[in-house]
Amino acid sequence: MRTTSLALAAAAAHCAADDFGDLRPRLTVLCNSTLLGASGDGAQFRRVQQILLHPDSAPAEARAQLLSASKADVSAGGFGAGDLALALLDSPILDIPPVKVATAAAMQGIGAPGQELWVVGWGAVNSDRNEATAYPFTLREAALPLVPAERCEALYEETGVTEDGRSGWIDPNASFCAGYTSGVQSLPCEGDSGGPLLYAPTLDDPATHVQVGLVNGGAGLCGGPSLPAIFSRLDHYQSWIAAALAEVDSRASELDILTGVGPGVAQAEQFVSRELGDGTASKQP
Repeated sequence: MRTTSLALAAAAAHCAADDFGDLRPRLTVLCNSTLLGASGDGAQFRRVQQILLHPDSAPAEARAQLLSASKADVSAGGFGAGDLALALLDSPILDIPPVKVATAAAMQGIGAPGQELWVVGWGAVNSDRNEATAYPFTLREAALPLVPAERCEALYEETGVTEDGRSGWIDPNASFCAGYTSGVQSLPCEGDSGGPLLYAPTLDDPATHVQVGLVNGGAGLCGGPSLPAIFSRLDHYQSWIAAALAEVDSRASELDILTGVGPGVAQAEQFVSRELGDGTASKQP
């Protein structure tokens, strides 16, 4: 039976905290299942005991305001800077190999414009706001091509989402922009935030998958015309992940998630954490 020395899940900070920046209580993680809420076929549930928030993360309301703010008001790192949280689980996950996480070196061969990456999630598939029909119970997936940051910014400006003449609000060192530039295409939507963006050279072989990012945000209609989505780059936060885990567990260097971690771009050494009490399952964005 295979276990990890520390059970860890990565998520978007704006999913782990509410609009005011307070950590959400009673979070539960579902592992090894493509069916939401399933309890059979190897599904494993784990309660979240502690959440580590990146110090640069901003409450959801502040993130939304960044899209319409002037360039001078955009925080260092651009839209979605620091939108990363690590959830420490109450017990190890059994018989599931840890997901590989891309390092800065690995991204040199992955992050070219047009590169096809995969996003998965249980987010909304339409905009009718009817939870019974908008949110699937079976995990969905979509292939998305990478879009250059400059092109992505221009698309947001053309559609009036951002102010005219703004540039530099997507930091290509910290974020990806991926999706389609026209037509109705599959893209992340409400409920997909924090989900993984994967490089999958062999789609049917999870051993080849590498997580390169997390769903951060975007604009458009669920199941309708949308702009390319914005994703946080995990390689940008290598040093923070290593420092945060070292604080929690002196054996953090043994974790597969940290294999090959070298000097990262982000040098933040601090993090916000809070111990969480026992709780019940809770569906969050």
